[in-house]
Amino acid sequence: MTAYATTQEVLDYLRWSKQIPNYPTSSTYETVDDSGAVVTAIYLDKKNIIDSSYALYAGAISTTATELTDATHYVLNLDTGAIALTAAGKTAIGTKNVYASYKYNDFIEDSILSDMIDRATTDINELTSSQFGSLDWVTREEHIGKGAFARIYRILNFPIHSVRTQLTEDLTAVVTAVGVDSTVGLLTDDYLSVGEEVLKVVAITDTTTLEVSRGALDSTAATHSDGDWLVNAAVEISNSPIGSDPNWNFMTFREDFEIDDDTGAVQLLHVRAEDKDDLATDVYPPHRVMNRFRVTYKYGTSTVPNDIKRACILRVAHDLTLMGIAKSLPEGRDGFDPTAQAELLNESNRLLRKHKVLKADGF
Repeated sequence: MTAYATTQEVLDYLRWSKQIPNYPTSSTYETVDDSGAVVTAIYLDKKNIIDSSYALYAGAISTTATELTDATHYVLNLDTGAIALTAAGKTAIGTKNVYASYKYNDFIEDSILSDMIDRATTDINELTSSQFGSLDWVTREEHIGKGAFARIYRILNFPIHSVRTQLTEDLTAVVTAVGVDSTVGLLTDDYLSVGEEVLKVVAITDTTTLEVSRGALDSTAATHSDGDWLVNAAVEISNSPIGSDPNWNFMTFREDFEIDDDTGAVQLLHVRAEDKDDLATDVYPPHRVMNRFRVTYKYGTSTVPNDIKRACILRVAHDLTLMGIAKSLPEGRDGFDPTAQAELLNESNRLLRKHKVLKADGF
């Protein structure tokens, strides 16, 4: 799960972040150790270090010091400011001085704040029935068929990450180097429907060429023409008689189905005669009922939208106020304004409202 905000972003929003050196009043790095001998552990002057904000240096003076590599030369405990040196770190430092630049806060440990961000991220996913900042495949999600007159199927995961492009050349059934208008948005291991065949992306050769494997997801490799559409989703229906094993048929994008990016719905445009089961049609004339539908698709977003990030920060800020209230109770303190506190959550919910997916059976 991708966290929708960083500890740095939350602390900057709250104006709790402090910095060493503290520009512009000071430009001097903190001297962490100048003993002239390698020691087992050294400590920053401050604790509650902000993740990804720090750097350590080794040298005779700070202005000519060389930056050390996190994890290779040292491991920093963000909560306490303790620095454990590795063997490589001790060698790199030798008898040099050690200096540091970093950001910190005076109120909360990084580990606690990170947990709060993770909880807020989970809450947002549940409230929106969505996922942001990461992409995942759902393979062959299956639904009960709705028949010939109800052809809109809503996928379970949202937002659907739909990428479309077109062939720039004719393809035989064995070609694996595929020319397309653009490979932007596509990734290795993506599934692409073209006609009634599914391709699997093996590699992105360049901005207009894909290396693929043919006949993925049990489809049949076939010939295709310059200009045919490709989409990173595969739609299948079955019209086999009730009680029999399904005989799946792949649909062609923009001829047999469309994808609505706003709602995550797949709409079947029509049912072809060759995809209907004659026995089912004769025995069950209410009206060529498709008894199964399934779809393979990618969902999520490649980045976290700004309003989702802000909603996460506001939810964490609200959580922090609850923590402050809980801490004050044993001390007999009160005086918190519930209206101001509620506004943090209200604004977060307002930002999330447009991302919520309303689902109703039959739509």
